[in-house]
Amino acid sequence: MYLLEKERFLVSMICDSERSFIKAIVKETKIKVIAHKKEEGNTAMPPSLTAIQPQQQSPEEPNHDVFLHFGGKKVHRFVDSLSKALMDAGFRTFLGRSDIRREENSNLHLENAMRRSRSSVIFFSDIDTYSTWCLDLLLKILQEKRMRGHVVLPVFYDVTPSETRMQKGHFDYDFETYSRWFEEEKVETWRAALREVAAISGLHSQNVAEYR
Repeated sequence: MYLLEKERFLVSMICDSERSFIKAIVKETKIKVIAHKKEEGNTAMPPSLTAIQPQQQSPEEPNHDVFLHFGGKKVHRFVDSLSKALMDAGFRTFLGRSDIRREENSNLHLENAMRRSRSSVIFFSDIDTYSTWCLDLLLKILQEKRMRGHVVLPVFYDVTPSETRMQKGHFDYDFETYSRWFEEEKVETWRAALREVAAISGLHSQNVAEYR
């Protein structure tokens, strides 16, 4: 009963433009996940080959269709509503919140959940700090993309892809702070990952009128 009331409260807090943006994300996710499933089917090993290679272990089946990756409180309400919309649309969704302090085993749990997902929806906003743990997970998501074809959909909430790619505003402030704590090579690796993700075709809230 409490969970049902919480869901109704969350939905009531979402404005019309955000509902349109959520619908657009669900639609784009559906397109990408379906395409990925088809690609999996086309690259599956034929039964005849499987029979003569019993020692070869097949990859684990994904547990989730979508891994939602975000950090910070600003998009928390929005992502909760998106998670519900994705589940209502039939997508197995894992909510990977990265803005709270986690123990090492919890971090590993989230990494495993990401690897067992077909896609990652990655959120960026104009004020939320992207933590170092969040950046490390971003590196792992990109690694999965290169090695296994993991689907990546960046979502820009009140911030443009260009601002994210060029690391303006709070991104620049965050990296200036991290440069005092970590080696230059490590910081540059994070910067490069952010540039790579921001260059991927995604969705951003400033274009919400186009999604209606």
